[in-house]
Amino acid sequence: MGIFGRRKKRQEQERGAAEGIDLGGGTRLVLDASPAEIRQLTQQFRAGAEGGDAGSMERLAMFLEYQGNLAEAIEWRERAAGLGEVDAATWLADRLLKQNKHAEAVEYLRIAARGGHISCAYNLGMILATSNQPEEAAKWLLRAAEAGHEGAGKALNTDAGRIRAMREAVAQAVARAEQGDAAAAHEAAIGYLELLEEEPAEHWMAVGAERGNADCAWELALRERERGARARSLELLRIAAGGGHARAAAIEGLWLLADGDEEGAEASLRPLADAGNWVARYNLLAVIQHRAGVQPGAPSGMTDEMWELLDRAWVGARQAVAPLIEAGNWEEAESLLRIPAEGGDPAAQEALAEVLLSSGDPRRAPEAEALRRRAQALRGARPAAKPSGRGASGRDAALPMFSAEQGRDFRDLVRESFASYDVTVTVRGEVATDTQGRQFGLSELARACAERPGGRAEWPDEVNLQVGQLLMAFSGPLGVERLSRDELLPALYPMLVADETLPETYERAGEGIGPEVLPGLREQIALNSREGVHTLSAEGIAGLGEIGQVRARARANLVASMGVDEYEVLQHPGGGVFHVITGSTPFIASLVLVLEDLVRATTGQPIPPDGALVAMPARHQLLFHPIRDVTVLTAMDGIARYAEATHARSTGALSPDVHWWRDGRLTTLTGRDGDGFVLWDEDGEFTAMLERLDQVNRKPRG
Repeated sequence: MGIFGRRKKRQEQERGAAEGIDLGGGTRLVLDASPAEIRQLTQQFRAGAEGGDAGSMERLAMFLEYQGNLAEAIEWRERAAGLGEVDAATWLADRLLKQNKHAEAVEYLRIAARGGHISCAYNLGMILATSNQPEEAAKWLLRAAEAGHEGAGKALNTDAGRIRAMREAVAQAVARAEQGDAAAAHEAAIGYLELLEEEPAEHWMAVGAERGNADCAWELALRERERGARARSLELLRIAAGGGHARAAAIEGLWLLADGDEEGAEASLRPLADAGNWVARYNLLAVIQHRAGVQPGAPSGMTDEMWELLDRAWVGARQAVAPLIEAGNWEEAESLLRIPAEGGDPAAQEALAEVLLSSGDPRRAPEAEALRRRAQALRGARPAAKPSGRGASGRDAALPMFSAEQGRDFRDLVRESFASYDVTVTVRGEVATDTQGRQFGLSELARACAERPGGRAEWPDEVNLQVGQLLMAFSGPLGVERLSRDELLPALYPMLVADETLPETYERAGEGIGPEVLPGLREQIALNSREGVHTLSAEGIAGLGEIGQVRARARANLVASMGVDEYEVLQHPGGGVFHVITGSTPFIASLVLVLEDLVRATTGQPIPPDGALVAMPARHQLLFHPIRDVTVLTAMDGIARYAEATHARSTGALSPDVHWWRDGRLTTLTGRDGDGFVLWDEDGEFTAMLERLDQVNRKPRG
């Protein structure tokens, strides 16, 4: 690698190519002076060099080299380069590069690049890029590209015009910031960071922070913390928090804890956690665990208070990560989920495992499996919910965003709110049922309450508001009196419900609840309107026609508009794939009722003769695997783990088990024991099928 363009080339003159000194890049210097004149100039430059003038040092070195005294010339160039002399540094770098001494050349390249030598900036950037120093490499390549170096522009996929436009935008932001605009100060800081110029970026961060800009204060707080300036970093963090920066408010407690101030940490975090800040909840959990000597993520030592705080934190984290996952932004979703996952949240660990598998990179599978094992160990260490008593701990079985006590309080509020409208309801699980047989799903209302920033104090207002809207929208038996038959039929869908969520007094064999799909799961007819999703009573269905025809119409509606938001095909690390269907409606699991249509629509093939594995962990999700070969076993393992994780953290939970679909019939294949899921095959048919597939797999081919 040589450096070009340092001096103008001079063509070989009459003295021949062997004469003169090599300046690099094919350029040779020939002095048209007498020996006496050369000695005089050498003495003149030596006097200046000995007086400390860097330019004289470089000129002296050039004359010494011309006279054959290379060793002394190098010494003077090294001294000159140490004083920042660009030509001296360039000559030394060029010499070392020609000797393939790239590491030794780097410091001289830096000196020359700082002095504005464009080719040196480019060469320095390329060497650093191959030496695992990408940030500094980008800085020097950007400088070279801005000066018009084409190679640097190609390396950064930019050009001088774009960089000049960026600099102009920064200049405009600086002008506004100088007039007192705090937001413009942040804009200027970001612009300088994009130009890889740290000093001016930090200057404008400080200016913006002084004027109360939360983003500037946050960025500068992180930098000061990294430098060890704890008092200054906390001061800036409080400015950011006061300006509304959510993460700044939540991180202060963690910094105080790291500084040994447990009381200050809790005092900072507790109000934010009570107000619904999910990051603050995780950080408060870290404070409580530290005080109790519990290692975050350890499967022992967790108290009821810690588990409840963990569950409340996950409600907010899940809400924050859901849009990222929906948009397929796996990188940001992974970054966000690592916060709670590394803090020991099993739900976050399971969600992170799903994100890693969804990235499509098979190299992430081992980490995903490790996360699932950690989550399983944590869940296994969690004490079971107490069966009764106002002080019982544990999670609410139907509404897992609540503790058992919170679930009871929530249902009491729901009953009281309906009663204020002269409507008597029975509340069980996630469903409220009135005396007319109308049913009202409570999962969305429960989630809204759990996420209220003011905590339980705000629940009554939220419950009264939504109950009033429900009753106003559904006067009469679920709007049957309000809508015509022709309006109602296209809005009917089958919805799977778990028996445990139904009122004990409800006639399960009646036309309203429908047939049993599996033990503990039934098919119910629901009306999907813009006011929400609500189930029809037997009375409401009777007004629409014969029950079999109404049910067939509901299934036809489901086929016509499947409502799938996300379709994934996941690879099990041991081989075999399974399909995951997810949607925002509560009818996704119901697609198992029309599985043949779903499989053909998603895979382009019919279900094989041996059927398919399916799982319906929650109403918004369905998993399936068409059975074609012995990979059915690894697919079953993947489905079982995925379904168990989804079932544990979802509202609208249905079943954590894996089932065998054959010709429209479902048979449960898995159950649970102390060590995980086990295979149930009472009649031996599934085992016989596996043996047959194994024999086919063993047959020689060709």
